[in-house]
Amino acid sequence: MMKRSRSTRKVDNTGGAAAPQYDPIHRRKKTRRRSRRVLDALGFGPAFTGAKASSPVLSSLKFVRSLIPYIPFQADKPNQWIMDVPEVVWTYVIIPYFGLKDLFLIRAVNQEFFEPYWRKLFLQNQIPLRIPHDIPLQKLTSVAKNLKHFYEYTRADPLVVQVANGTHTVASSLRDGGGEDAEVNYLKLPFSISLVGENRDATILECGLLLTEKGYASDFVLIKNLTVRGSKKSGIRGMAGSFPFAVENVLIEDCNTCGLVAQGILKETACTNVEIRNCGWSGIQTTEGARVVLKGPNTSSKMFLKVYLFALSVGGKVAKCDTILIVFLFLLLLVVVFSLRQLQRSTLQCRVGRSSQWLVCIYRFLH
Repeated sequence: MMKRSRSTRKVDNTGGAAAPQYDPIHRRKKTRRRSRRVLDALGFGPAFTGAKASSPVLSSLKFVRSLIPYIPFQADKPNQWIMDVPEVVWTYVIIPYFGLKDLFLIRAVNQEFFEPYWRKLFLQNQIPLRIPHDIPLQKLTSVAKNLKHFYEYTRADPLVVQVANGTHTVASSLRDGGGEDAEVNYLKLPFSISLVGENRDATILECGLLLTEKGYASDFVLIKNLTVRGSKKSGIRGMAGSFPFAVENVLIEDCNTCGLVAQGILKETACTNVEIRNCGWSGIQTTEGARVVLKGPNTSSKMFLKVYLFALSVGGKVAKCDTILIVFLFLLLLVVVFSLRQLQRSTLQCRVGRSSQWLVCIYRFLH
């Protein structure tokens, strides 16, 4: 009897097809593993097998191991999890998760280690103040004044305040002077601050924003990506003599008086993509020589807009700067045409009248 090998086929005596045999070409190959002696010589530890690792990968791992040496845990060594963590990990991985309050409090753990990070991030204004992670919105004014004692904030280098999504409120207070309209819920912005929300529709400030009178010409306030709602007085108000400000992608609604007030601001106020609705008085009010520049296709006001700079009242949507200028020039042209027609009529009457009528015509024309 002939012994059947892998290359031979089993013959079916019934006349059917041959049964499938094992294919030696496509058989599963075993993964080649390095010996334990070789792996220990490479220095990657007893648990590293070297499977599916090419030579460049092994070379990279060996290079990284030379940069970050293996440090065993020592129970008797203080602050090991702080001191033995590489500096690049602290700078680019761990510290970015810290807020201004976190970095200030962690200095008490190990001031010698965290003092350089505090001097680099805070004293160089590289870390923002986050609401409500660091402080509530109610305490922004007092905390900002305290921070100004350590760092001089300017227009080019303002205090950055990041407001997270949610509804943030400011408690009402009584304004000096009394009266039935003395209740206000203003949040005062005393110097250069960039108040930036996370999302316009989701970041809601239930208060008004007030720029105080004690500002300097070098200060500047930016209000961006948020909603101002439910102010007892105006939504955003710049007092007389205060520093300039800009409003970008902001919704102002449900205020008792005006939506935005610019009262004698030192420089022009830029409003880009600002929407004002459901306010008790005017959408935008400018007084004492202030100037408001309206920009963006989404700038609108669903109420009467009073612009005292051009002595106009425009109903419906907020008119852009070019639209207001065209209306102003059109009205000026009508005044000139009407004056010329009056002059022509007065001249004709003077020609046919007596000499005494010349004086009457000139008097009417001048007055």
